[in-house]
Amino acid sequence: MAHLIYLLLAIICCYSLSQSWRERRFSVHDGFVLGGLYFFLIPSLLTLALGPIEAEGLPIASFSGERLDIAVFATACILPLLYFSLLKPSPIDETTQVGIGKLRFYFLIAAATTIFVFILSGKSEGKHWADSSTTDSLTANLLSVLLLVLRTYIFSLGMVVLRETRKGVGYLVIYTAIDVFLTGNRIAALYLAASIIFSRAYSLKTLALPAALLALPTTLFLSLYPAFRGVLWSEFGGFSGVWDAAIYVFKNQELKSFDPKFIWYFFEAANTCVFQHLYDTYGHAIDLLDGATVLVKPLSLFVPRELWPDKPEGLGIRLGPALLGIDGLSLNSLLLGEFWVNFGWAAPLGIVATMTLAYIAYTYTKILQRKDLVCFGFLLGFASWRHEFNYFVFSTLAGCALIWILDPISAHFDDRAEVQ
Repeated sequence: MAHLIYLLLAIICCYSLSQSWRERRFSVHDGFVLGGLYFFLIPSLLTLALGPIEAEGLPIASFSGERLDIAVFATACILPLLYFSLLKPSPIDETTQVGIGKLRFYFLIAAATTIFVFILSGKSEGKHWADSSTTDSLTANLLSVLLLVLRTYIFSLGMVVLRETRKGVGYLVIYTAIDVFLTGNRIAALYLAASIIFSRAYSLKTLALPAALLALPTTLFLSLYPAFRGVLWSEFGGFSGVWDAAIYVFKNQELKSFDPKFIWYFFEAANTCVFQHLYDTYGHAIDLLDGATVLVKPLSLFVPRELWPDKPEGLGIRLGPALLGIDGLSLNSLLLGEFWVNFGWAAPLGIVATMTLAYIAYTYTKILQRKDLVCFGFLLGFASWRHEFNYFVFSTLAGCALIWILDPISAHFDDRAEVQ
């Protein structure tokens, strides 16, 4: 019964996204729908063929996709997202000039910021990626926020440039390689795929062959990369040990044949197990957070911890120490997990309230009607299923501020590029 519910939800999500596909525009709520489809509904349906999803390395139960109570809760949370995605979209400001020169400018800024944050992290000195948090200083925290915003914006800008000129893929691919390698964060790879597909610069038929050729090596890469990033900097000396670390990981995984369950890495499906664990513990053995990470945390993002020592932590950073005893390690629990932990069965009401605010902001705020920031909201909504809701809030606010500051410079850069 639960799988039937997931199938119906997936069909409705695909219908909603197909409407936006025909109109050649994707709203912030389309991003939330795409995130629910990709990170939760598809893995839940695949459990029918592949069996339960295991959370490797975590002391929690596997996710079978068979529980009706979880399916009912997921339905109550996803239906509001679908409602908002089907509303008449807001007008788009087409006057903003976007060209390859502007993309080049933000590529340079984003790459430089990524390298600088990497240097501050201490990974080049042998720290494990999970122990290399830079959030202890205000400067490092601001740089991390800047990186999160730039990482999303460069791909939203790429969506517009690709749609209008079919140029710029090289910048997006190079930045993805830099970001994934130096930060260990695979969201850039998902952004790259989304920006190419949903820019509609290429037909689905054109993309079908490259996608088929890349599916197996990409899935294999995603399955090995968590172990690779863990030993590269701490045991193999960083850049000079890339090849040795890759060989070490490949041999120790004992990959004698392709395991169909490698596809779980493609969808980061272990997050469903974390969500299920939170669903079974919070509101029962552990008290609900009463909006601490969804309502209070976003309001405190720009307040330094030096001024507010007790300001709430994000949900992910609480789970690492709780489940594995590793301080600084953040785990993902999907949008469903975060809203359950905060509100329990009232989570659908919390989603209605937050999605209403998001709709108002992206419909009536002039700067958010720009075509590049419409794509920005789309990617943020998608990534919020993998990150946390406060990531969506502060990225929207910080993104507006950053674009307002850098746009005059980027426009000059773009003009010079066109003249040359």
